[in-house]
Amino acid sequence: MCVWGGRRTQVLRAYGGDGGDGGNAYTLGRVPIGSCDFDPESYTFDDVVNDTALQHFDHNVTHDQRQLLPFIRAAQRTVAQRGRSLRVLGSPWSPPAWMKVGERLRPSLSSPLASTSDSPSDVSLTVSCGRCLWRACSQC
Repeated sequence: MCVWGGRRTQVLRAYGGDGGDGGNAYTLGRVPIGSCDFDPESYTFDDVVNDTALQHFDHNVTHDQRQLLPFIRAAQRTVAQRGRSLRVLGSPWSPPAWMKVGERLRPSLSSPLASTSDSPSDVSLTVSCGRCLWRACSQC
């Protein structure tokens, strides 16, 4: 996910900027929890095999602190310039390998994956500190 350099501002304006200025005026975004097909490397936030209680889930989302969370914050600032707020939907692209058989989720493990959110409203949070995206923060 390296859109940075001279194109970062251009990308932010194109998606979150005002429609009158050539932007798409988005107020909702979706980001993967863990890696997706567009990431240069594969990663998850819980690689501990059989951790069905997700006790080893990385609530600090360490991997995303470097690029993804700063980009989300920059997108929020871009949208805020229009007097709006950016809502972010965090969803897993794919469960960790230990939760799958081939390309399918193990039927016995659908409950832990589903339990990462208590209700649909929990996944559509306005991110202010980044950790809220993964429900790891009680302050926002």
